[in-house]
Formats: sequence, structure tokens, C-alpha cells
Amino acid sequence: MQKIHKGGVYGIAWSPDDKYIMSCSADKTVKVWTLCENDFASNKEKITYTMGNDIDDMQVGCNWIGNYIFSVSLSGFINYFDLENPSGPVRIIKGHNKAIHCSALSEDRATLFTASYDGRICYWDIETGVAEVIEGKGHKNQVQRMSQCGNTLITCAMDDTVKFIDINCKRYCEESLRLDSQPQGIVAAPGDVAIVACIGHLVLIKDRAIINCVAVSYGPTCIDVNPDGSKVAVGGEDSKVRIYQLSNCDLKETDSFPCNGNVTDVKFSPDGFTIAASTGKKQVKVVTANDTKNEKANWASHATKVNGLAWTPDSLYLASCGIDGVVFTWNVTSSERGRMMRGAHSQSCDVTSVQWANDNKLLTTGRQDCSVRVWNITH
Repeated sequence: MQKIHKGGVYGIAWSPDDKYIMSCSADKTVKVWTLCENDFASNKEKITYTMGNDIDDMQVGCNWIGNYIFSVSLSGFINYFDLENPSGPVRIIKGHNKAIHCSALSEDRATLFTASYDGRICYWDIETGVAEVIEGKGHKNQVQRMSQCGNTLITCAMDDTVKFIDINCKRYCEESLRLDSQPQGIVAAPGDVAIVACIGHLVLIKDRAIINCVAVSYGPTCIDVNPDGSKVAVGGEDSKVRIYQLSNCDLKETDSFPCNGNVTDVKFSPDGFTIAASTGKKQVKVVTANDTKNEKANWASHATKVNGLAWTPDSLYLASCGIDGVVFTWNVTSSERGRMMRGAHSQSCDVTSVQWANDNKLLTTGRQDCSVRVWNITH
């Protein structure tokens, strides 16, 4: 018996002409063998592709389709090989293989950042759909929220840290901030100030350092800031959205409005005139920013918890997604429901986030299917 790998063999595949066979292994290699007719012991190794040194580089599946050969890494990446090119994969399709928890758009709306519960952050070219993975020492578990602050993407996670990603080189910076409690949300305000909503307090960050910590008597769950950076909205477990005045790196509560349950997301419209909030009890509510008692809309079409909200750039439409697997679009001006995408992620009953790349292109992320979907919406 011939030992062809140094680890368990997880897959084999024949070439269509039966002249070659490929194998993939826990030893992080993919091998292609030239078959010798009637003498299997004399088979010759044609190519060995070494995929890396990390556990995620273990090769767990392979296939041969026409002239193309593929393998799947433990990371979930799909590797394309050229039989005449022994240097390595000619293409690697990257993405998530764990549930996507949150997303964020770049300021130019050309790049989508997605984060999964294992701490992996991917960035997607929205035009081509190609994804790459942020490099460097990242979070070790679920990323809660992300927000762009200048040329930096700021992230917070259940490891009670805030980290910084250089958007230009798509790599984690060396700096990392330790928080006193678990963060629930993060938002960047004009002036390079970021605010983290943590259990029991709101933390203000500037120049990658904590500059203020405001204690609160409720449990913050989500946070957003208006376009000019003067107002901050914080949703809470106590079924309220509180409005703060942001001035001189300090927060002062000035207003609030009630919701019907724990607030799961809160978003100012891009023009700053309205605020939308969603809850764990089906509600999507929209109020006027300068008079929160003026309710513009109140919908309850989701079957259960609403996970997230997003405004179109023109501030006329809102999208919501829920644990029921449904995505809705809403006409805020007329208070009417627009589109309904039931089973938006067919292999996932939970849609975790929504983002508008433009007024008609909607991006959604799924939990169980670990995927991003793009929708062309006609309002």
C-alpha cells in the first residue's frame, strides 16, 4: 500500500479522461497523480500544491470538472488549479464559512465589509462580487458592529475590544483598545470621533484612544449619529431610543422616544431629518429627528424580531430584515410597504443585515448560508 499523504485524505477525484487522479488531505496539500495502466503501485506524482501552514489550510474536498480542478479548504475557500501551473491556485474564491453577523458600507458605497461570529472580516467589491479577507491580528470571536472613520474601519467584538483596520491596505492596525464591558454597537461621527455603546456606558474614542466614558442606567443595544455629528441616537433594552447632543467630546441626553420592545437597530436618515428604529417585537418605527413625538410611520409586518435597518441614499426608502427570513422595503413618504422578499436567503431563516449600495441596489447578509445577496429594487 502506498502512503501518499502525511494526514487524513478527505477527498479524491478522477480526471474526465481517467488519466489522472487528484487527492486532498489534512496535511494541507492537493496532489495530482499520473495513472499507470494495470500497475497502480507505479503511479507517478505529477503535481503537489501546498496550500499553507494554518489549520484553515487543511483540504477537505476536491473535484474535477472538465479542464478545471478544484479543492475546498477548511476555511471554506474554493481553490482553482491549472494542471500545467504547479506554482499554486490560479484563483481563490473567498468569503465566510460561519454566520455573518453584521455589515458596513464604505463611504463611497463601493465596498461592503462583512463580519462573522468567528471574527473574520471580509471586504467585497460590490461591482464584481469578489471578496478578500482583512489581514492581521483580528478579533477572536463575534464582531458586533463596524463603522468607517476617515480611512479607518473601527470594529468592536464580544472579546470586549475595539480594533482598527487601515482601509487603504485592508489590514488590522497594531492598536487595540480594551473595554470594561461588552460592546453592543459602534458609530463614527464627523471629526474622527467614534462612540461605542457598551453594557452600562458609552465610550468616546479619538485618535485610537478612549477620551471619555459616559455611564448610563440602561442597557444600550445599538447606536447611530446624524450626518453633521451633532446628535447621537442610542437604542436600549428598556424599549427606548435616547437622543444625545454630541459636543466637545461629551454626550448630553436631550430627548427620547418609546418603542414596543428592546431596540435592535437605530438609523438616522442620510439627510438627518428622520430616525428609524426596529425592535425585537416586529416593530419598525420612524419619527422626525427634531420632534420625536411626531411619528411618521409605524409598521409591524415582520413575523418576529427585526435585525436591522438601512436607508436609501435619497432618504426616501427604508429596508428592514428579520429573523423570519423576510426583507421589506418601505416608502417613508407615503408610509406604505414597498417590496417583500420572503425567504430572501433560501438556505437561511435569518437575514442579519441590509445595506443600500445606491437607491436601487440592496445588499443583504444571511446567517446560516454565510452569504451576501444583491437585489435590484424598483420602488
